[in-house]
Amino acid sequence: MTVHGSYFWDRTQRRCTKVTCICLLAAGLGCGWQPAAPRTSDVPPPGTMMTVSVTPIELAPAPNLIQNGDFSAWQADASAPDYFGAPDAARGVSVIEPERGEDGAVWAVRQTWSASDAIDAYPKLFHVWVTNLKPDTRYRFSLRVRNESPNLMLVRAFRYAVRTPAEALVSNDPPQVLGNISFGQTQGFEEHAFDFQTGGAGDFCVLIGAKNNAVEGTFPAVCVWDEWAVRPVATPQAPPQ
Repeated sequence: MTVHGSYFWDRTQRRCTKVTCICLLAAGLGCGWQPAAPRTSDVPPPGTMMTVSVTPIELAPAPNLIQNGDFSAWQADASAPDYFGAPDAARGVSVIEPERGEDGAVWAVRQTWSASDAIDAYPKLFHVWVTNLKPDTRYRFSLRVRNESPNLMLVRAFRYAVRTPAEALVSNDPPQVLGNISFGQTQGFEEHAFDFQTGGAGDFCVLIGAKNNAVEGTFPAVCVWDEWAVRPVATPQAPPQ
């Protein structure tokens, strides 16, 4: 009897599955012929391969390519979490503040609008720059959010054809819109996501920003951002032959 272990990609469950198989082989014993044992209904014939167990294997998610995407690092004297940009204070349309747990640790960002910032440029909104993405690669931006107002919120990603955010801010070339998501009031925290393709080779960086897109809306309006993440979209692997 031989036991084989193999793996295959389960496309319906989006996970890798281990399949254990048993192969029963007929063998001659001694120097003379021996009759085969009587076959029963639950014993497969010699040479038959059968599946005896299927063990799901959970795949760990890829690392978040947005640094501090869970907002946990926020310096005491800073206007925004590490690696993020705060809304333009001169406009005074919205403010952000840390949401803290009972232990005092930051776990989310609370953003409050006193008016709409629908006409403002994204670098002047709550935003983050992502500079470690590869060209010609598909990524997924995802977030967890609680929108406490009926206003429509919009999160959008842009590709700037320059290497650094500093160059992007002075560039005269308009950025390319990579994708966006919009959502109204939520029932507790909800997850939203969109996929985007980074485009061809060459220097680039990506800006992701959020705005209250309701020109005529309800104010004050509040969103609590739990996590922002960018991860590569996995390509299903062909099963082994």
